[in-house]
Amino acid sequence: MPVSAKPSPSVMEYFRALRTEITEAQKLRVQVGLAKMVFLGSLLGFFLKDAKGSAGSAGILICPFVALMFDCMVYGLSFNIREIGSYIGAQFETAMMEDEASAKVTFWQTYRQKRPYVDWGRFVYRIGSYGLSVAASGLSFLQVCYPSRLVPLWLLTSLGLILVVGWSILIWLEFSDAPVQHPSDGQKPQS
Repeated sequence: MPVSAKPSPSVMEYFRALRTEITEAQKLRVQVGLAKMVFLGSLLGFFLKDAKGSAGSAGILICPFVALMFDCMVYGLSFNIREIGSYIGAQFETAMMEDEASAKVTFWQTYRQKRPYVDWGRFVYRIGSYGLSVAASGLSFLQVCYPSRLVPLWLLTSLGLILVVGWSILIWLEFSDAPVQHPSDGQKPQS
């Protein structure tokens, strides 16, 4: 690769900024996950502290929606990390592979896409996070329904359906390989 074709210092600074953004988003994703556990635990504790076998407050139904909100924040951060990584792989690593000095190096984003194993840590984190959300939802609905129903059945069914649809869409987006593209990208949307 001729010297003139090497990336400029401003391009390399941009590359470093993108890598830093990934690192910061990964840290924030862990913090949001921890905040979800603490916040949901505190919220459930607040509503359940005086329950003692009696029907609690219908306000406990806010817990599943708080859990869904946290799950959406984690998904947003994960999507951002994946998108920046894909951009780095497509824009920077592809150009870097053309350099003879680095032709034998497997770059990080390229390696991540082709690695022969599953990222079990991330997979278990997702299952645990959604499991906590489902547990908080179940506990909340059970507290409202048992021993006497505080909320009409139609409302409980509607809230349950909203949560199921919300989490289904979120889980489908999280576990799908290719994100849905916006039609304004000029490309055919993937489903």
